Order: sequence, then structure tokens, then C-alpha cells
Amino acid sequence: KNDYNLNIPRYVTPMDKEIRQDLDAHLHGGIPAVDVDEGLAHYWAVCPSLKDMVFAPLKGRKGFYEVCADATLLADNMESDKSFEKQMLAYGKMVAEWCEGLVKEGQKIDVGCDPKKLVEKWGGALLKLAKEKSALVDPYDVYEVFMNYWADVMQDDCYLISRDGWKVNLVKPKKRNCTWRDFECDLLPPMVLIKDRFPDEYKGIVDLAAKLESMQAQYDEMMSELEEDDEVPDEALKLKKSIALFKKDLKEDDLSFTSQVEDAYEHLGENSIKELVVFHKWCESLSARFAAEQARVRQQTAAEVQSLAARYADTLPDLEARVKTLRGRVAAHLKEMGVEA
Repeated sequence: KNDYNLNIPRYVTPMDKEIRQDLDAHLHGGIPAVDVDEGLAHYWAVCPSLKDMVFAPLKGRKGFYEVCADATLLADNMESDKSFEKQMLAYGKMVAEWCEGLVKEGQKIDVGCDPKKLVEKWGGALLKLAKEKSALVDPYDVYEVFMNYWADVMQDDCYLISRDGWKVNLVKPKKRNCTWRDFECDLLPPMVLIKDRFPDEYKGIVDLAAKLESMQAQYDEMMSELEEDDEVPDEALKLKKSIALFKKDLKEDDLSFTSQVEDAYEHLGENSIKELVVFHKWCESLSARFAAEQARVRQQTAAEVQSLAARYADTLPDLEARVKTLRGRVAAHLKEMGVEA
């Protein structure tokens, strides 16, 4: 009908983001009801009691609201609202339900699987579930979270499985003193296996490295404060010896831990690989991203309310009175300095 014109604005009307100002509110105070009831209607539709938590009708000003709670603390206090809490719980259950299905189906794929069909199936199931059970978090934003992770990680993993099956190839660089930190594995990254199989050992090494870094920084600070001819204090010498011992301990722990990680990779069975990849790699990463999207919506909700409250926080008479006061102060200061305003 449009002579094959694919110019997007011809078919899609851009969202009107212009902020409409209410002159009456700027002059006499209050937040216009149309801004609260219609401008934030998408929130009140699913979290009706959240509106009552933040806004109240302004006495003596029909058609206007006032903020009845500290809008700046809204993001922290939202969980106390029953309707908001209900939506967040529903979202969490939706994510858990979809992840449970992914775990079951993901471990069934094997050589010859078609990644294009997998993303269509899993993405479609997520979008359908989100439309049914995610009223506050936009279903298409949830779907986009999955599609981004698919493009970044899952797609390559599924093509690897389609070609080679559930096999892991641990790559160790050819260099002296190679440790677990240098290991690479596309399908099953070392950190996924480490956090599942060796959480305590890993924490011990991380804590030791942090302690060593702190001691080194303390020693460097001591030495930087010395003048060129100053004698190194005993405290600094003791600290230097402690650092050397810590480095030795860390090196020994690294070598031992490296052997543990290598041995774990060598003895991984297919079922273990499936569980580690699908559950601990895919689902845990996606769950974290879904949770981040939930947190973003909470912050966005609070930001929109704060923006609306701030828009009409000061009336024109208030601002004029403040300007008058400040002008008087400036004039007084100038007079003290011998300058007439």
C-alpha cells in the first residue's frame, strides 16, 4: 500500500514523552490528579494500594494530590506495600517455573539439536508465561533479557552441544606456572565448576589474596612516607616478611587448587556436565538477570513518582519569596563590603 516504503515512522507512532505542565499547580501547589491517575495508571492498575501509600487528596484543592510519604525512600519501602509485594512474588514464581522447564528440557538436547528451534521454543514459552503472570514487569522486557543472554552465551553453547554433544574441552595455556586462573572452557567455564564443587576452597584463596593485597598496600604506604636517608622501621621489615610468607602460602594453595580443578574436569560425567551447564550456568545467570530487571522496574517506578513530586514541589510564590530573601542577603553582604546594590 505504501509502495514498499519501509520507513518505520510511517507505520509506528513514536511515544509522546513531552512533559505537560499544569500552571495552576505551579501557582497554587498540589499535584494534578490527571498526572497521578492517568500518567502513572500502568502502576496503579497492578499495584492499587501503592498509590494510597504515596499520594493523598489535597485538602481544599479538588483535583489535586499531595505526597503523603517520602518519595525519595519509595524504592526502599515498596516491599511493604501488599499489592507490590504480590506482583514481585508472582514475577519470582514465573521465573522459577520457566527455569524449571528449561532445566528439564535443556538436559535432553544432544548432538543434532537445532538451536534455532530451541530459542524459538524457550523464548516463546517465556513470553507466554510472562504475559500471563508478569503484570508489573513488561513481558517483552523479560523476553529481551533472555534473548540477550541467548545471543551472548546460550546460542554458542547449543551449537557446541549440537556438534560435539555434552563434552568439555579444558584449555590450558602453554606457559610456566599455569594455574586454574588461566584455564578456559567454552561450554563449562572453570568458575561455574569451582563455585559448585569447591566453594570453600575458592573462598579461602580469595580471602588470602585479599589479605595479601591489603598488606602490600600497607607496606607500600609505609615506604612512601620514608625520606631518602631514613632507616626502614622494624614494623615495615616484619610486614615485608609476612608478605613473603603469605605469597608462598598463596602459591602453594594455587597449585593444590589447580590440581583439584584439573582432576574434577577429567572425571566429569555427562550427567554432571548437563547439570552444571543448564542449571548452574544458564539458569543461575538468567535468574540473576531477571532479578536485575525486576530491580530496574522498582527503581523506575520510584523515579517516576519522585519526578512527579519534584515537578510541583515549589510553587511560583514560594520561589519568588526565596529569591526575595536571597536578594536581601546578597544586598546586606555587599553593603558590609561597602558596595551599594
